[in-house]
Amino acid sequence: MSAGPFEAIFEINNFLKDISNSAYSPEKTNLYNKMITSGITASDALNSLSNPTINIDGKET
Repeated sequence: MSAGPFEAIFEINNFLKDISNSAYSPEKTNLYNKMITSGITASDALNSLSNPTINIDGKET
């Protein structure tokens, strides 16, 4: 069970993005389109699906 729609699209993206022969793309999901219609830019919506690393006190996390 998901904690909410944002976590749902993150998990869907995380699971499906690397499956070959999958027709998946975030832009095809209702959740992505809901983000866009709510005023989130396309680049911000796609960036929010990444899992970036940051450097804290010299350590990547």
